[in-house]
Amino acid sequence: MFGVMLGTLKQFTAAERDRERQESYQHRREVEQRIEESVKREQEQMQRDITELAREKKRRQAEIVALETQMQLVETHNAWRRSTEQLRGSIRTLADSHPYRLYYRPRQFCDRARRRRELSARQIDAEIADRDRQLREDVERALKEAEAAGEKVALATGKGEEASVVKEANQSKPEPVKRLLSSVAVVPQQQQQQQQQQQQAAADSAEKPSGSRHNSNSPS
Repeated sequence: MFGVMLGTLKQFTAAERDRERQESYQHRREVEQRIEESVKREQEQMQRDITELAREKKRRQAEIVALETQMQLVETHNAWRRSTEQLRGSIRTLADSHPYRLYYRPRQFCDRARRRRELSARQIDAEIADRDRQLREDVERALKEAEAAGEKVALATGKGEEASVVKEANQSKPEPVKRLLSSVAVVPQQQQQQQQQQQQAAADSAEKPSGSRHNSNSPS
């Protein structure tokens, strides 16, 4: 009787040990599986981050190139603007057949020459204002096209969250755009009046006999 009870106890003990080993193995497998899934998710996230960083780097480089190109256009325009503003005190020829306008300053200004000088100054101001407006429109259009191209690439090559990252990056750059647009020199009205007054005074002084002999052979 005692032997039977002892054998039954050993069987229960062995079964309990097997159950504990099985539970321990199952628990270990679940932990390992969770670790593997976590590592896999981290690797996938890291790969997405690397891909997004590479895409963002290319987009930023393209943006920098576009901004540098626009800045060169702005600098060229401002150089033309400064040189053109210096011609306000001169008279511009009326012939439209020649590809280039000719400017001259008579030794002495008669009434007719003064009227033509004022007309030339107004024409120069209008031309400068038109070129300023055209340049600003070109810069704004080029920047909008660059932003639209960046969003299109993101939507075509990435998922929604990647597209949102690129869109957010596009929205976070108003400052360089403002700096670029503000670099288009637009002289305020008061400053224009001061420049015109100074040039008018210089031109009036040139009417005196002791004035400049520049272009003395030009028609009056």
